[in-house]
Amino acid sequence: MAGTGCKIADNLRRSAGFYAAIAIACWATVATAFKWGLADLTPAVLLFIANTSAIATLFLLLVTTEKRGDLFSVERKKKIKKEKKE
Repeated sequence: MAGTGCKIADNLRRSAGFYAAIAIACWATVATAFKWGLADLTPAVLLFIANTSAIATLFLLLVTTEKRGDLFSVERKKKIKKEKKE
């Protein structure tokens, strides 16, 4: 039992390092994209594109990981009520 805590801690350290590397890579990519984008686009258009892509990405993550919470719960409740009536 004493060794399991160490294994969990090692796994957490590895995953934390992995996520930190991804965050740093994304941060650098976004900064470069904004720099290049500001050369050709107005700030308002650039922010619109950035916000739209962020919302789309988060929506896709919610749908694919099935952690959408109450996002589609209204549809499910209607289906459940129909099934109970029958």
